[in-house]
Amino acid sequence: MRKPVDYTTLADLQSKTAGGKYEIMRWDDMMVEIIQQLKVKTAVGMIIIAILYMIVGFGIFGTVIMMTNERTKEFGVIISVGMQKSQRGIQGGNHLVPATEIIIPWIKNPIP
Repeated sequence: MRKPVDYTTLADLQSKTAGGKYEIMRWDDMMVEIIQQLKVKTAVGMIIIAILYMIVGFGIFGTVIMMTNERTKEFGVIISVGMQKSQRGIQGGNHLVPATEIIIPWIKNPIP
């Protein structure tokens, strides 16, 4: 961990160097542009990560919607064949399985 700077020591050192002819400054006081560039770089990185998460999220959402639509068509075929309501209840819970297989691992181990 970085020790805090004792400004009285810096002021004493400045007064001792060539009678105050030179000024002693910290690097972050001298190079403000670099600090600003680092902040902008961090902000742009966060924006790019957010956009990537949105793209991945929409991809997964589309996959889940497609799976649900396919199951709906399957239920239509099963009903038209004449499956009993009691048996349809057992089949009805299976359409949530693919969604939970995608969502539960993210809940346990979220992406940083």
